[in-house]
Amino acid sequence: MLSHTQSLGFTANRKIKELTKVPFPLILSEFLIGAYGFSVILAYSNPYYNQLSNIFGMLCFPIVVGSLLSCTYRTFSVGFLKPLLGIWLFWGLMAFSFFVKQIDLSYFLRFLQSFALLTICFWLVRTTGRAYYIGIGFCIAVLCLFLVLMLSGTLDTITQSRLAISVGDAEEGLNPNIYGIMLNSSILFGIYLYINRNSVFSNKFGKSILILLVIVSTIVSAYQIVFLLGSRQHVLWLFIMALSLTTILTDSKVDYGRLMLRVMLGSLLIGVLVILLKQSEFSTRLFNPILASTGEDQLDLSSYTRWNMIKEGLRLWVISPLWGHGNEGFRYHSIFYGRYSHNLYVELLANFGMIGLFLYFSYHVSIMRAVLTVRGGVRGIARQSINWILVGMICIFVYYLFRPVLREKVLMLLLGTIGGLTMHFHDSLLTWQRSRRMR
Repeated sequence: MLSHTQSLGFTANRKIKELTKVPFPLILSEFLIGAYGFSVILAYSNPYYNQLSNIFGMLCFPIVVGSLLSCTYRTFSVGFLKPLLGIWLFWGLMAFSFFVKQIDLSYFLRFLQSFALLTICFWLVRTTGRAYYIGIGFCIAVLCLFLVLMLSGTLDTITQSRLAISVGDAEEGLNPNIYGIMLNSSILFGIYLYINRNSVFSNKFGKSILILLVIVSTIVSAYQIVFLLGSRQHVLWLFIMALSLTTILTDSKVDYGRLMLRVMLGSLLIGVLVILLKQSEFSTRLFNPILASTGEDQLDLSSYTRWNMIKEGLRLWVISPLWGHGNEGFRYHSIFYGRYSHNLYVELLANFGMIGLFLYFSYHVSIMRAVLTVRGGVRGIARQSINWILVGMICIFVYYLFRPVLREKVLMLLLGTIGGLTMHFHDSLLTWQRSRRMR
């Protein structure tokens, strides 16, 4: 197995160091994927950048796949990509749905591009056990985009629907929901870089620069999430990461009783702080989902609409519970014509039924099973990384409650990284256990 130098520590008294160096082609591949992630984030600021990002991706992917094949052809097996089987079958279900019902080819092709990115990122990270350049690319890209917005004089209040910016000749704004995924993902990757700071750079100067990058990008991202986006789902994602930070960085077993108490008290205090900071609009939007779910009068129409969308999606699912209504079935068959359900679970049930829901989340289930298997057997950086993965998956599961984000490249990069790292640790643990049994 190819791995970077890392202390895994599978027992309390013994630590294993995998000294195999990552071959240069794989380092180059990781750099290219990180650069592509950088381009994906900047692409949202200008349609011209989006075209350049797509061209760059078309050039990068063959190089990365070729590098992976050349470096792993002796040890590669189909089982290596087994966790992705459900995702591929899900894509096949989408292809079948398109050819049968002739619904939106562009939608289908965007999914294909995102799933290809997920596969390549998973394959690369599982092989190398690292994602340094991907994380650095995210952090730098968020800072660059922030500077573009600030220097253009368009860094202003972000509305609920669109970010009112225009860069160059671009007339389209940046979708704040996608922008929020970028910001939270950059914070999550920043935590990963901090955990692995001693592996990313061996000298003090490099470590100092990396820590400075992580701190600045985290502050900039958190500032925009709370004070500019004003989006409940993104603030919730941020709170989960903040409240879980001590758990992520711990090197020992967690007292879950005390952890839950800290989370509850911390959530209460942070909630009060947010309401005090943004008493008018944000506090109203914060409590409106509860009012909407109980049928009480509310000022925020979006909360009431979201609940009705969930009910409509479940109604469509009941009509076709096994296969659903095909690609974008909710958009074309619901009373909310042309709109999404704002809930991935409901969107999958309405579009692809129980089969689609099972296939898509089979990847997530594989990751969680591996996390729970590995977590008790690792220490040091490996335990912190597994804690990071666990918190990241919780954030993603919660975010799915608010957005159907199947085709977002940023999320696919994050999912591919999390899945690849998890399975790398799982492979390492199994290898160590086999070596013990052979003694």
